[in-house]
Amino acid sequence: MTVLLGLPLEDHEILKHWTDVWVLPFSHAMTPEQEMYVAKEGIALQQYLLAAMDEKRQNPKEDLLTLLVQSRREDGSELTTHEMQGFAEQAVVGANETTQNGIAMAMQMLIENPGIEERLHDEPAKIRTFVEECLRLQSPTAGMYRTTTCDVEMHAVTIPAESVVHLRFAAGNRDERHFPEPGKLDLDRRNAASHLAFSQAVHHCLGAPLARLELNLSFQILLERRKNFRFAYAEENYDHVPGLALRQLEYLWIKSDPAEAAMDANAA
Repeated sequence: MTVLLGLPLEDHEILKHWTDVWVLPFSHAMTPEQEMYVAKEGIALQQYLLAAMDEKRQNPKEDLLTLLVQSRREDGSELTTHEMQGFAEQAVVGANETTQNGIAMAMQMLIENPGIEERLHDEPAKIRTFVEECLRLQSPTAGMYRTTTCDVEMHAVTIPAESVVHLRFAAGNRDERHFPEPGKLDLDRRNAASHLAFSQAVHHCLGAPLARLELNLSFQILLERRKNFRFAYAEENYDHVPGLALRQLEYLWIKSDPAEAAMDANAA
């Protein structure tokens, strides 16, 4: 995403740092010191992006930030600085955090489900379904807040207009009325891609195509080069970071062996 936005590739590490800090409020209650730290680093990210957008106005390129500063509404008016800065922040953070968490949790599921790795080696075309099933079962964005615009009745319960609700995408992704055997990672599931991991309708994630591409390419390359994925420590319990919105592992230590194809290529 760094390159797509038109930001210098050498800035990747500081951008990753800022995105890690940006999502801290989603994880748990923070101390006053942590709140100050998040605010300070958030301002630094905003200043960085505003400077980058000013540069794109002066020297437009074929990248997303240039498109953003050149965007106009239907009436011809420009987006506000606040709108552009907010969009750029979301693009930077979303492209980093959710995708890396999705790859890590998919790798955990690959190891925890016997037979899946072998089948993916034999049938690489199934990687696409594997990715969708992992997104369904371990949605990196587990839920998000919404505000009702009118009274809504669900299961004999009325939710008044202007109520703040938390939609649990992860719960919907395990609805047995839509996904038979919802807890199973099924490489033959025909409707695997109809999950809610990217939300839906007007709230559908703009980065969904890129996230899917990154996940698919990651596992295509990993499975071409490595095999026998396993946890580095058999007794390890891989916990998730506490939080309502995002789902992410605290860490994941794995081992693997070179795949035969990779060994042959290195020998040649």
